[in-house]
Amino acid sequence: MGREKELATLRAAASRGAAGETVLARVHGLAGLGKSALLESFAQELRREGHALVVSGRCYERESVPYKALDSLMDSLSRALSQLPRDEVRELLPEHFQALARLFPVLRLNEDSLSQQHAEPLPEDPLQARALAVRVLKELLRRIASHKPLVLLLDDLQWGDLDSARFLAELLSPPFAPPLLLVLSYRSDEAANSPCLEALRQLLEPLSWTVPPVEVALPPLSPEDSARLALERLGVEDPAARAQAERIAREAGGSPLLAEEFVRYVTSDGERATSGELSLGRVVDARVHHLPEGARQLLELLAVAGHPLEQTLALDAARPSKATLSSLAQLRSAHLLRTRATPGGVDLEVSHDRIRERLVETLQAPAIQGHHRRLAEVLEAQPQPDPERLALHLHGAGELVRASLYALSAAERAREALAFARAAELYGLALEWSQGTPVSGLPPRGELERARAEALALAGRGTEAAPLFLRLAEDAPAHEWLELQCRAIEHYMVGGRIDDGTALLGPVLERLGLSYPRSTARAVLEVVWLLARLKLRGIEFTERAESEVPPLQLQRIDLLWALGRALLNVEPTRGLLFLLRGLLLALEAGEPQRVARPLIAFGGNWLFQGSPGALESGTRDLERGAELARRLESPELLGLTDIFRGVRSFTVGQWADALAQADAGLERMRESRRDTLWEGGMARTMAMLTLDTTHRMTELRERGGDWYRVAVEQGDAYSQMTALLGTGMGLLATGDAEGACQRMREIAAAWPRTGTIQHLSVFLVEAWADLYQGQHARAWQRITQTWPQVKSAQLLRALVGRMKMYTLRACGALAHAEHDTGARQKLLASAEKDVELLARQGRSDSLPVAHLLRASIARLRGDPEGARSHLSSAIQGFDAAGMAVHAAIARHHHGGLLGGEEGRALVRTAHTVMTSHGIAEPARWASTFAPGFAAPDTR
Repeated sequence: MGREKELATLRAAASRGAAGETVLARVHGLAGLGKSALLESFAQELRREGHALVVSGRCYERESVPYKALDSLMDSLSRALSQLPRDEVRELLPEHFQALARLFPVLRLNEDSLSQQHAEPLPEDPLQARALAVRVLKELLRRIASHKPLVLLLDDLQWGDLDSARFLAELLSPPFAPPLLLVLSYRSDEAANSPCLEALRQLLEPLSWTVPPVEVALPPLSPEDSARLALERLGVEDPAARAQAERIAREAGGSPLLAEEFVRYVTSDGERATSGELSLGRVVDARVHHLPEGARQLLELLAVAGHPLEQTLALDAARPSKATLSSLAQLRSAHLLRTRATPGGVDLEVSHDRIRERLVETLQAPAIQGHHRRLAEVLEAQPQPDPERLALHLHGAGELVRASLYALSAAERAREALAFARAAELYGLALEWSQGTPVSGLPPRGELERARAEALALAGRGTEAAPLFLRLAEDAPAHEWLELQCRAIEHYMVGGRIDDGTALLGPVLERLGLSYPRSTARAVLEVVWLLARLKLRGIEFTERAESEVPPLQLQRIDLLWALGRALLNVEPTRGLLFLLRGLLLALEAGEPQRVARPLIAFGGNWLFQGSPGALESGTRDLERGAELARRLESPELLGLTDIFRGVRSFTVGQWADALAQADAGLERMRESRRDTLWEGGMARTMAMLTLDTTHRMTELRERGGDWYRVAVEQGDAYSQMTALLGTGMGLLATGDAEGACQRMREIAAAWPRTGTIQHLSVFLVEAWADLYQGQHARAWQRITQTWPQVKSAQLLRALVGRMKMYTLRACGALAHAEHDTGARQKLLASAEKDVELLARQGRSDSLPVAHLLRASIARLRGDPEGARSHLSSAIQGFDAAGMAVHAAIARHHHGGLLGGEEGRALVRTAHTVMTSHGIAEPARWASTFAPGFAAPDTR
């Protein structure tokens, strides 16, 4: 009642899901406003019509399983599968179904439908195993949705967990997101304090920029609807009843829950209920007061449990108070109990969370403790007790030592289910509840702290793990000290706490006889010196087995490799320095695996310069490393080779090869179970750069969001920022220039270093946004003022930087010249210089870009014939280079110059190409990247 508008919104969202979209709807409002009732009504309607498969689930505040936000949803999905014919189930279950069943054992009920092909070994790496499980669920839901529209309903998500949030975000996100409607319901007043909701918001942020969720905000019922509801529940319609209904509506404040509870109160409590203030506390207290002892104790026990209890277990726990089946009947009759049939029996819970919360509020501490103790006793007597649930009830009963043992067992179960965030919490509880004293059956404190640190790291919370590794290092023997210190450094650096990480480097390097350059200038000098040494020495080496190399020398090489990779992203000069040091040491040691790694990486990074000499020497080193990788049959090294071959392809403008090689390298890393941060980040960076350069904006946005979610899972702050900043031009292409700039500024503000590539990435988006919006003077001012920073950041040393920056400056000058006739000749001269620089870069798009911008110059100089000639050359060059959007930009302008039907047809074709790649306003896009065609002919 009063929710017709909200139901209509959900129906429309379901229609979109049925039509093939992946739709997220968020239902939110204060407790008691009818969110659960709305979802239940929506589900009943869909099931009654039979047009969709509805899978429902709910979170509970005190639920105690891994992925607690998804557990009941998977129960419902398993029941739906079990009702299908076995042959149909066999068709639905994807390859590697066991990867999903490992996380949700209830799905193993369907394993007898599996063929042998589904029983392949699963990845050993836990993050890859979880990623595989997500892919399997996506494919399973996609197959189900191909037979029947699919609607997933998940209630009370405010009580979800971090592991579930990540799973849900992956499920909704490209690539291969299944067509469905997912409805998430939660209390709006709890949203700010819910780690699950905050994590889900953060993870879905890139997706929401272009595909905003359907918002269903539940307001309080109107006074008229509240009175109508109360009158209907009162069951009579006379002046006295209408007056009572209006009173109830006023007191209920728009809450359907309160309205119904107040009706029950006034109809059951006689004259006492006709006066005085109505409140939920007063109503619940009165109703509970009238219950028999057995029913009241059972209700209190269910309230303290905070999650559904199996009926037999609940009655066993309440037996001392003589609770019986008649107690259940009394509670159901009083609308205080909700029951749900399950494959294993019947589950009981309090009818509404606000009623449950009120019951707990009124209980004294000894009563709560007693209920926890009885629950723990009956749970422990079960053949296979739930360790987490038992740990929580033992803790509630005050039995901390026993609780710590079950918390450890629950932590191990969560880790096995790849629920790393929950595992870390449970290891922490085991440590806290054991109170630092030895407990029989509990490992030593150091082992528990190490397990918690590892779980935190796997949960992407490396900056929390780092202090634990440092504390463990204090008491560790020498050989473990180095490893623990390096783990702490790695997690600080990856997590964005760069200064904390570098502060730890000194003692570690000193122990290995190495040093850390305290200034960039000193690092530059050493790089120059080491390059000269490498050139004189060459890259030949005498091969030795690992066992033939002194352990200390191997440690130094491995540390330099790790530091080089970690620093390349944030301190490129120092990163290159450590790579060079490691390469020279590896060549002296002769162990081939350790030679190949830095050789491939050093050669690959050299390719970025893009000069003929750099391409020649970089390719030589890269291919020498590749030869070693092939001989060693190392998937990890072969994957690294693919990634840096992608760098070479990008540098020369072979876009299809660059993208394919980056993806192939990433896939090899996954197969080798070595999708490490730096290697994976390099592969994803090359893919994003390729898509950005070729203006494939839809795919750029999708890949950026996918990388961002991976980076959050890994706790990689640098990659999170790089992924989001990399989507900047993709966001601009949606037409929301101000929104794109604001988001980029917010992202870069979180980065601890100023004047870095991150902040210059924001500059690029802001300058292009100025041009897109027609703010030519502001764009030109921004470009000229920031150019010294561009030079000092060494961006022009790399070909990708030169192409980006010279193109931007030329377009800025041309856009300003189009409107500022007084400065036109000076601005055109500036643009011509940048165009000459672009033409000499040697990349496949260098000459076509130069022709496109020369067309702009010709147009501004009143030479339409020259403009058409350059546009024709640009089209030919872009077509040959495989740059469809750039060719479309040139065709747009060419069509404008041609005029007539032929010209209009050319413009329409160009716009079709641009919109197919995610560009919302093709004409503005063309004017942004080739300005000058709106200016009058001055010839």
